[in-house]
Formats: sequence, C-alpha cells, structure tokens
Amino acid sequence: LTKAVCRFAEILAWDCTENENYNVSDWNTKLKVCEEKPKCPNNMVAGRSTNVTLTLRTCQNDEGNKVTGDKYECFCETGKILEGNKCIRPKECGCYFNDSYVATGDTIILPDCSEIKCQGRNVTINIPGDLDDKEVCVEVSGVRTKVCRNGYNRNEKNKCIDSSCDGVRCYIKNMICLNGTCECGTGYVLDCQQCKDLDECATGIAHCDHIGQTCVNTEGSYVCACEKGYTGDKQSCKDIDECEHPIYSCGANSECVNTPGSYHCECCDGYIANRNGTCSRDETAGSDIKKCCACHGTKCKQPGTVCGTDGNTYSSYKSLYVAGCRQGNDQLAVNYKGPCKDKCSNVICNQQYATCDENNNVPRCKCPTCKNYTSALTTEMVCATNKVTYYNKCHMETALCTSGIE
Repeated sequence: LTKAVCRFAEILAWDCTENENYNVSDWNTKLKVCEEKPKCPNNMVAGRSTNVTLTLRTCQNDEGNKVTGDKYECFCETGKILEGNKCIRPKECGCYFNDSYVATGDTIILPDCSEIKCQGRNVTINIPGDLDDKEVCVEVSGVRTKVCRNGYNRNEKNKCIDSSCDGVRCYIKNMICLNGTCECGTGYVLDCQQCKDLDECATGIAHCDHIGQTCVNTEGSYVCACEKGYTGDKQSCKDIDECEHPIYSCGANSECVNTPGSYHCECCDGYIANRNGTCSRDETAGSDIKKCCACHGTKCKQPGTVCGTDGNTYSSYKSLYVAGCRQGNDQLAVNYKGPCKDKCSNVICNQQYATCDENNNVPRCKCPTCKNYTSALTTEMVCATNKVTYYNKCHMETALCTSGIE
C-alpha cells in the first residue's frame, strides 16, 4: 500500500511540474513515508538530522562538520571516523606531512622522487629516491617519476645508459659501453683483452688515511677497515683500550699500558722483568717506591660502568681501582653499578640493606648505622642464614651491607 501511495504521489508531483508549472521536487522529503534512504558505502549508516545537529567527524577534522536539515545523510557508526569514503577507528588515522594528509599505507612522492610513507598514528618513514647522475625526477601525467637525462636511455636492467651505446654489446666480462665504445668498468683495467681487477690499495688510489684504518681490496673496488686494536666503521677508527677489557690482563707486580692499536705490560716501580715475562722485586731499589696499581681478582674482570664514591663514572671496576690507586685515594670505592645519577630516585643500591642518601646533591648508597651493640639485650640477637649471630637486626643489616654482599 505504501509503495502504491508513493507511486501515486510521484505521478501527481510530475503532473504539477509539467502541466501546472508548479515545482514540487521535494515532495518525497515532505512526505516522510516516501523518503528514500541513501545507500551508504563502507560501513556507514544512514541518519536523519531532524530536530538535531549531526556531526560528521573526519581524520582531517576531529571536531567534525555540523550537518543540519531535515533529510537523510550517511554517517559513521558511533566510535568511528571518516577517512576518504570509509569509516575507521580514530587510532587508524594516517599522517600529516607539510599540511597534507596521508592515509595509512599510502605514500606521497617528493620533488626528488623520494617518498614519504605513512605507517599510521602520524608516524612516517622516508624512502630515498636513489637518483643516480644519469636520472632526473619529473612529473609525468600528474605523477612524479624517474626518467633518464637527455642522451641516455633505460636498458633491460632498468639502468640509464649512454644512448650512443644503443645496439652495442660488450662481450668481455666487466666491460661496459661508454660513448659507443666498450671499455673496462670502474675498478678494472684492460690487460691482454681482459678486464682485470684494479688493486686500489696497491696503486695508492684508495683513501684510507685516518688513524687506525687499513685498505682492503675487493673485486672492482676497495673498502677501508679498522686495523687490529681499533674499532669503528668505514669512516673512522678508534683505538681499543685493551687495559679496560677483562680479557687482557698482566701478571702480578705489573701494570697494563695502553698503546695505539695494542698494549703491553710493564713491571711496577721497584720490580724488574724476568726472562720468563714475570716481574720480581728489584733488590737494588730502595724502600721509597710507588704502589703497584695493577688490578687483580674476580672484580677486576667484571665489565660494566660503575659510579664511584667520588661522584665520577668509571668504565669498569678495574678502571676505578687503578684511578684510586694512582691518586693515592684508598677510600675510592664503588657507590653503585651503572653511570652516576643526579637523583636518588634514579639509583638502585646494590648492597643488601643499603639506602640512597642525597648529600650536597650527590646521591650515595649508605649502609644503616646502629646504636651501641654491647647494650643490646640477649632477646634482640639474630641468627642469620650465614650462621652468624648478631646483636640485633640492625647489626646484621649493617654487617651484611658493609661486607659488599649483593
């Protein structure tokens, strides 16, 4: 019945418009029962804005555009937001780059043919254009793309080659066409009708001039590597301080001395080297000799930075010990593991029962202090798991803390 009524109303409206010159094109909106709902795409729903103002939120406009009027519109479901012509969750929105919106997974191409790809949540990655000296980035049919410069054509390997080399084939290995002629490629020299590798290291062409660098020849090229005793990358090399590493150690009564690219062991003051490499006391030396600043024992082999009680960071316990020895500071010890911090809130004390205290804005780990032990009552005594009886709980905590047990 409803369809018949609406069909009859449609005929009347057409008759009024055509024969009576009276426009009633909005008849179906006014006659609510005949109003057609729009077909909404991509999980959108049809909504009517009668007597209310509906908001159409988008990724570009989180507050949304106000939609008013007595008609059906397509809206996103509650909790979703419009991106282009589909509804997504707000956290799935894309990225902004130079005031342009990029949907998640989409890319924009820059003038140099590099790309900005949106990974979502306003996180982008840059993809280099990798233009070589024979290519330029131009706009073709509204899209930026790489093309060969004038005088070059793209070959079957997608490389731009000299157009004068069209149809020229070089049959010798490692030979390429330049200006219509076959020549040995970069890094190769012609020898008896063969393109042989050019040793850039032996000929002095290579540039590995930084301290600690050495040249390594490769097929058609070369690389700069770090010599033994150095570490780094192809650009620079840094000397390894072997004396800071636990795998390099010197014997008793000797000290480790770092040298560029290596190290050696020297007998301490008042000791002399024996033929077997050990150091023994020099009987001719007087009693006034310097202390031997060599670190031995398990702690000296432990890696990792430590913060000293002097407020300085040391690369290892061994480094701290040697520094304190050379300064004549017998009180220098490990405050806590890791680099020095500026606040107790960032410090973790390693000894049992130790607490952090900020004195003169320098965090220090301190063991608990107790009253006179001898006045303690027998009932306060504590037997610890190390089978030692202490006067009281505080006495036990102090003893275990000062012993350095972690």
